[in-house]
Amino acid sequence: MIFKILEINQNLFLWSGVVVILFIALLSWLIFKYSPVVLKTTLGFFLFSLAILVSSLFIGVIALKNFIRDWEKYEISRLKEGAFVIIERRKSSHSTILERFSENPEGIINDPFAKTILDFLAIGDKDGKIIRANKDILEKVNLPSENPQTVFVDTKDGPYMITFQLSKDKSSSIVVGEKLELRLIPTLIDMLSAKDAIVLKKEEKSESKKSIISNAEVELGDFKIVIFPQDESIISLLQKITKNVSRGIIFVIGISLVFFAVLSLSYIRKPLLHLINGSEEVERGNFEYEIRYEAKGDIGKLIQTFNNMIKGLRRRDAQIKYRNDLLSAIREVGGSILNEYDKEKIFQICVDIAGTKTNSKCAIFYDGKAKFSQELSVSEDDVKKIQDGEVIVKDGHYIIAYEISAVREGEKIVYGKFVAERERVFIPEEKEFFNSLLNYISSACQRSDYVLKLKLMQSLDSLTGLFNSGFFKSAVKRETSIMKRFQRHYAVVIIEIENSKEIIEKFGYIIWEDIIKSIAIIMRKSVRAYDVAARISQDKFALLLPNTEFKNAKVVEERIRTQIISAPEIPSLPDLELKVKVESFATDNQDPEEIIRKVEEKSSEQV
Repeated sequence: MIFKILEINQNLFLWSGVVVILFIALLSWLIFKYSPVVLKTTLGFFLFSLAILVSSLFIGVIALKNFIRDWEKYEISRLKEGAFVIIERRKSSHSTILERFSENPEGIINDPFAKTILDFLAIGDKDGKIIRANKDILEKVNLPSENPQTVFVDTKDGPYMITFQLSKDKSSSIVVGEKLELRLIPTLIDMLSAKDAIVLKKEEKSESKKSIISNAEVELGDFKIVIFPQDESIISLLQKITKNVSRGIIFVIGISLVFFAVLSLSYIRKPLLHLINGSEEVERGNFEYEIRYEAKGDIGKLIQTFNNMIKGLRRRDAQIKYRNDLLSAIREVGGSILNEYDKEKIFQICVDIAGTKTNSKCAIFYDGKAKFSQELSVSEDDVKKIQDGEVIVKDGHYIIAYEISAVREGEKIVYGKFVAERERVFIPEEKEFFNSLLNYISSACQRSDYVLKLKLMQSLDSLTGLFNSGFFKSAVKRETSIMKRFQRHYAVVIIEIENSKEIIEKFGYIIWEDIIKSIAIIMRKSVRAYDVAARISQDKFALLLPNTEFKNAKVVEERIRTQIISAPEIPSLPDLELKVKVESFATDNQDPEEIIRKVEEKSSEQV
């Protein structure tokens, strides 16, 4: 019946209703004018009831049709937006894996984590030609760049989402992919609560499934994904409403024929007018409307059913708006932490937005510290006892906790624990919001770790693992600022191999590098945890000793000189003696600017 209503031409249907009503009115006039008195009351009341029935039917059908179409627009929009978010999330997952292996492309094919979430793993040359892969489904990708590129291609194994980029050294390319029908389609069906979804080429037409609304189509390059929405619930609701309304109207007509003397014209007309007005309000999208008319019998039940329908639509509309607000909040979080690498700031941004959007107290506990939107009623020890995703009730408050974690190279890394608390139970939409939020936080934490690691690598000497010249000079300048502010002296010890050129020419770079590495090991063993050991040029090392005066620096200088000369791990040099020069400078007997100048001078000297 509902499918037939959707096929009705609204204008034709409306004009047909007008014609029928006019015909009934004409027939009523003829009966009242020419029929006997007994028939006037019976037939007149029957025709009047029939006119109300026809009017209500026509208005209800039009309102129902418009409501279904409005709901169709919303459902298609929801499916498209949801599909876009899911696809972008999958692209981001591909990019994260590519970044992990940008320096070591060879490791991606046998990586267990990559095998778990991806179907296609390959290594290509710098022009995109596939050299080695876990599956023979693709021969070449477009010319890769330094940034990840995602395309949707038809392979030997079916449609795939392929992402690729050049490695760090630009000598090869990394290619990953997932089969759309195996991974993306089930995810769309599950997360969007869709009936079904299929992948087609752009020019293909999908087989139509019986549904009261159209299908949502999302274009992906040369392909498109057709998503079939769930419509059983709305069909059931509409059928129930139609059935109840039909029963009520038929019952009213039957009663009017039998008890026309009792059921007066005004008793039937008023509630029907209210129902008509209510239908028109629903048609206009006013879900706050409620029929305030007391009636008994089936008319009262009909009004109650209508009001219950409006309440259901109002709740559904509120849920849709709330879900959209939560989706907007997720996008807000993503935009806010996109370029943020400080974990404390990331945590604070996320708990503030989550607390505001869900009207709850939120917190993240990490490394013995915490970030709050509002203070919680539970302690960190209480939070540790709550399982991941578990909801507990304490003192009339609902508390839910999630672990913020990520898996890197098969190892689980826990960044902290997210907690939300409020007096109302958490609904499924909010739990889904928290899960999406945690995915963003986890990705941001991994990005932060990567940036910190990259900064550390840029500060180290690749041969010895000591700090490099740039970092050491910055450390000396920073210590100079501390000295001027707090009157705390520091010292610098410079170790120089004086005959480095002779050693390289006679024994080569292999022996020379062994000597450098051995001296670096001695320096690490000879300093405190907060001292800074660095290699400032090819044949020179330096130590920064905070809170140290000149006399103590001389002790360190002599100890290092003795250890280097007598160290058994330094390779012996036949017919040649290792000449080491060790100097120390301290701010209690020398101007700090002169020390900085000395460090600059030594770091710029070449062998």
